Amino acid sequence: MDATRQLIDTTGRTRFRVREICDAAGYSRGAFYSSFPSMDDHLLAVHERQNADLIDAVNAALVHATDAVGDTDDLSGLVTMFVSAIAVDRGRLALQASLNAHAQHAPDLAAQLITQRNRLRRTLEPYLLRIVECAGRELDTDLSTFVRAVMAAQTGAATQLIASDDPDDLRPLLVATTILGLSRPRRSRSS
Repeated sequence: MDATRQLIDTTGRTRFRVREICDAAGYSRGAFYSSFPSMDDHLLAVHERQNADLIDAVNAALVHATDAVGDTDDLSGLVTMFVSAIAVDRGRLALQASLNAHAQHAPDLAAQLITQRNRLRRTLEPYLLRIVECAGRELDTDLSTFVRAVMAAQTGAATQLIASDDPDDLRPLLVATTILGLSRPRRSRSS
């Protein structure tokens, strides 16, 4: 899987022949097929590992942001620190886009991607809820909808960074705007 990630990063492509991956990894085709029934299964496993790396980055970014900003009402500052600490993984976004496009005509792949996305969403829920709480806010919507919206805002903005050399990273702005739109200042508990 590491060889495939490196191929994606160096070539910019997301589809390969089994032989290309085997050559890059130093394995035989038999070794590939003993681990993965198909190229789609292999690419799904690569994407799952990319998602695991994203979770690690999110965890580190949240620790960094909360240490730097602390519990504050400065949502913009907190989100900027948090999002800016997460590097844009262009290979992950490219593979995700490729798998999504391919899934339009492959129902089994689509189902696997939905399962993978839901697992990522559930994993991100406590991290994103912590940001809302640190900013002195509470959700106006259910947690699942909130996290899906934040994921969509972040992915959409990050994808724009791939398509151009524009140095403006809209991720902090779009994530903060999404959080503001789906939350409200926390109500005081004393009544």
